[in-house]
Amino acid sequence: MFFVLRILVVSFFFWILFPSWERIYFYHFGEVTNSDALYPFLFAGDFWTAPSYVTGWSFPPSHYFFPDVLFFILGYPLSSEVFTLYSFYAGFCFVFVYYFFRQMKIPNYASLAGSVFLLKLGEISPVSWGQFYLPGFHSAEIFLVLCFFILFKRKDKARFSFVFPFILLTSVSLLSESWFAVHSGLPLLILFLADKNGQKSKTILFVIVSIILYKVAVFYLGHLGFRSYSPNEFPIKKLLLETWASFKINPSSYLSSVFIENAKLPVSKFLFPAYWIFVLFFLFSWKKFQKQIQDKETYHSTLLYLYLILSPFCGLLFLSLTGIEFNARYLFILPISCFGLFCYFLKKRRILLRVFLSTFLAFTLVGSNRFAPDPKLEEQILSGKTKQSHRIECTVQTWRKWGKPIGAADYWPVKYLKVMSKESIHLIPLTESGEYYPWIHNRNWDKGIADLGDTNSFDWAITEGEKKEIWNRKGVEFESCENWQLIRFDLSQ
Repeated sequence: MFFVLRILVVSFFFWILFPSWERIYFYHFGEVTNSDALYPFLFAGDFWTAPSYVTGWSFPPSHYFFPDVLFFILGYPLSSEVFTLYSFYAGFCFVFVYYFFRQMKIPNYASLAGSVFLLKLGEISPVSWGQFYLPGFHSAEIFLVLCFFILFKRKDKARFSFVFPFILLTSVSLLSESWFAVHSGLPLLILFLADKNGQKSKTILFVIVSIILYKVAVFYLGHLGFRSYSPNEFPIKKLLLETWASFKINPSSYLSSVFIENAKLPVSKFLFPAYWIFVLFFLFSWKKFQKQIQDKETYHSTLLYLYLILSPFCGLLFLSLTGIEFNARYLFILPISCFGLFCYFLKKRRILLRVFLSTFLAFTLVGSNRFAPDPKLEEQILSGKTKQSHRIECTVQTWRKWGKPIGAADYWPVKYLKVMSKESIHLIPLTESGEYYPWIHNRNWDKGIADLGDTNSFDWAITEGEKKEIWNRKGVEFESCENWQLIRFDLSQ
């Protein structure tokens, strides 16, 4: 009963800050057309149309089965309205961040402040940190880690009640979140190997069994008709040599370039230094940390702080070595880690921590749009809503005027119109060279079309930007619908 009450209280705070979520939602589905985030919703819709219908899906490297796809499958029969389901998912993210901090024995008010901090960060920068509240953007990794934290605190790690969930959760994590192996695999393994209640050899055996089950799952998904796109194979040796050569020439310039100048993250100039400062503080307080983990009452909750130290480091190291952009969706652990470590270093100064975070909560909630409407925030939300409505209405009207034919498009409009439009506008995804491109797409949607790669078989197309021709076909009619260009081709060509 107390658990349910606590969830209701945390959810109430999310309701108070709901305009922050609206800003995020109408940025990603109004200002821009973020089709990637629509995959779990469409998968759930296809599942309830017919379970066998989903076998045509081409998965991304991360399948997002748990919890994202499962969340939408369970929620779809209750409401198939996009905004409603996505709002509940955002609320779910808000709640599990609170419980993530609670596993470290961070006080209730501080854990709530952590959830509020992350949501406000998303409101300030919806293009980056706001992605955390969208399905299919790797925030579920934090939920998976929360589940591991709960298992970590189990005393008897030899019983079936621990072994089965551990193996299942590890397999599902590898399948659902490819970034889990980058950020969380090694830190969590270190935690479980360091656990006094566990056995190192058995833990390693459980991990091996989990990897085998993951491989079996991937194999059978392929045999059922699913297609999986694998992550790019990075030439690690070559990248390491290039990185070392650049670092030797000018270490400070290289580090500045990697972690600040090239980082596509707002407040990166604050978050990155803050993380490294906390790491230094942690190293200086290592003896005190060892004393805390020797205490039976604080052992498990204190040891979890190692994850906050190691996980961002693993992510930063991987991104810097492989050259992948420093996008927020690959580093959600960074602000979470900074907040958690901030609480760790102030937990002995409870009065200071309480005053600081209570003041932050009070100013955030009293100054929220619920109680003090923010004209700028309301304008941003309205702008996103207007652009979303205009883009859809403009496209539907043009499609009707052109005779409702099957069209083609580059990647972004295909899933967006399938979800947002009430009309059944059928678009075939094509690459710039005109090849069929079912990336995160259900190939069953396109059954019955003879040559999916023949650009001459389509009367019209949607692309981004002010283009007058595409796939070497010139347009004869054009319509601009926000950031989309609708092109009708000359059928005599």
